[in-house]
Formats: sequence, structure tokens, C-alpha cells
Amino acid sequence: MHIHPEITLQEDRGTLTNYVLIFCLDEAGYFIVVEKVKPAWQKGRLNLIGGKVEDGENWRVASQRELLEETGIDCKLNQFEKMGEILLSDGAAVVHCVLARPTGVSSTSTKLAPREGEVEQFYWFHFEDLQQDKRTIPNLLVMVPLFLANCKHWQIEDAPQGTVVSFTHLEA
Repeated sequence: MHIHPEITLQEDRGTLTNYVLIFCLDEAGYFIVVEKVKPAWQKGRLNLIGGKVEDGENWRVASQRELLEETGIDCKLNQFEKMGEILLSDGAAVVHCVLARPTGVSSTSTKLAPREGEVEQFYWFHFEDLQQDKRTIPNLLVMVPLFLANCKHWQIEDAPQGTVVSFTHLEA
């Protein structure tokens, strides 16, 4: 782990394409994963909920929209917290990694209800189960423990296919 206090997380990164990746966690330690259909390299793999930050949105608004569209969970804006980010190694995009803790949501009582036409499957998982599932995208094995430990201010440089190239923990 390398500390680089001169690097800071940014709200949005201007000319880069901005995405969000949402770790929606319940009080029992279960979180939502999606069995991806696209892009092609992720087809059949498990990842977190996410999508592109649209024009006029910041990471928080995009996270709220994506979580609602993909699961039916309506989370208040103040229940999202940016924990870290992934910088794609090609330099073209940044993924804002966001923790969502919606009140009243539970893996035992909340039915996931994706919007009409959504073809991906969504599931509640516990980390031990995710570790054992061969469909898991490799970078989740680094990110999920960071989310569960409530670790903030981290950056991951990510290569294509979800492989972690480097990890940096930034001082608050």
C-alpha cells in the first residue's frame, strides 16, 4: 500500500468518461451484485451495480438513478458516500466507487425489482460466497473488503478485464 497525499479524489474528472460502481450494503453485511450481460468481456460475470454518469449529473445523482433503475431501491442522495475510484489504465475513464446504505433495505425482506426491460440478474451476496464464486470479476476481491472495512480515499488502477494493476490508499 502506498500513501500519496498529493493525490486527491475528485467529484468528477472533467474530460474523462465518468462511471459509478455502487456497493449497496444492508445491515447484515449482504450486498447486491449483478450477473452482467454486457460488455462482452463481463458477460456471465458478477460485478456491482453501475453505469455511466450522464450529462448534468454528478456521481451521487448517477448512483441514485442507477440503483433505482437496476434494483428498484430508492435511496436518498445523502445515503451515498464516495469511498474510492478506479482509474482505467487506458486513461479514458474514471469509476467513482460509491457506498450506498439505504434505510429499511434488507437482503431478507427487500425484493429487487429492476426496471422493465432490464435483462441482467441481481442477487444479494455475502463476501465469503462471492470469494468462492468463479464468476466474480477479479477487482471485486480487492474492492469489497475496502467497502466492508469502511476504507475511504483509495484509488485502483485497473487494466482491461477487471484486473487490478495497482492500489493506492490516499490519506484523508
